[in-house]
Amino acid sequence: MNDNKHLKKIGIVIIGISIIYLFYFTKEFSPKKRELSRETKINTSDTLKEIKTEYENISGEIMYTLPNKAFLRMAPNSNSKVIDTLKFGTKVYIKQFMYNEEKTDNNAILSAEKQNGYIAVYFTSPKNISEKAAGFLNEKNIVDEYEFEKFKKNFSLKEFTLLESKNKRVILENSYIEGNSYSLTQDAKRAPYVLVNGDFDGDGLSDFCVALDNTKNRNSAVLVFLNNSETKEPYLAFSYVFDDYAKLAKLNKGHLLNISGTTKGLDYDAICAYKDKNNIGIIFYDDTKNKMITGSVKTTEEQEEEES
Repeated sequence: MNDNKHLKKIGIVIIGISIIYLFYFTKEFSPKKRELSRETKINTSDTLKEIKTEYENISGEIMYTLPNKAFLRMAPNSNSKVIDTLKFGTKVYIKQFMYNEEKTDNNAILSAEKQNGYIAVYFTSPKNISEKAAGFLNEKNIVDEYEFEKFKKNFSLKEFTLLESKNKRVILENSYIEGNSYSLTQDAKRAPYVLVNGDFDGDGLSDFCVALDNTKNRNSAVLVFLNNSETKEPYLAFSYVFDDYAKLAKLNKGHLLNISGTTKGLDYDAICAYKDKNNIGIIFYDDTKNKMITGSVKTTEEQEEEES
């Protein structure tokens, strides 16, 4: 009997010790509720909201306006209300991804930014995908910083600043001729003689002709740009490389010329390209050939010799 009582006491003691031990172990070594570190929170957020995070990694790419008057519109179409007019060289931003983990199609995500040839622009660098644009500009009216520096360098003189941006583009795109690079003069005294405008093919649209120089070879390339009657975009219709620097002048429609021994009035505006009074060439549109051609003009001395 005494043995049984003794065993019961021992059992109660063991149970009590076990309870104390379990309580102490559970309290001391069970996982504690800890505040997540900032780094842990970020990693957790990235894991749980991977797509949202990827969409929010937006930054602004710096762009510059090209036209002297770039119309900022409320919506991405040419009929939308003009909410502002931006000058040449106005800095704007467009949305771009800071990085791409190749899990999404950036073009699809940013599709709302580009519509109908217009692109959403911002005056401060955008931070997220939902940020509202300041307005929409024609995509052709903005360029990145590298391209903008070329425009500033080539079209800084007053004779060239009023050129439409599409005309500036097409000049730069066609400035490499017969293996040589040509550019607009930066000489203010020469500038008035290297650009003429007129309707050279009689379609009612304004065309232009420009003389680009190569200072190393000391010569000019004369380029004539006509406007496409459908697209209203300029295209290179004629080019001629001179062996010296060329000057240009406009000849108005109806002007009487003695070309190759025949006196006639011009059907359309034409271009006079010359070095001096003894070296004169005419560039004009020939309806029978449907293209710009050249003709030589007799000098005053030559005409006087024939008449005598």
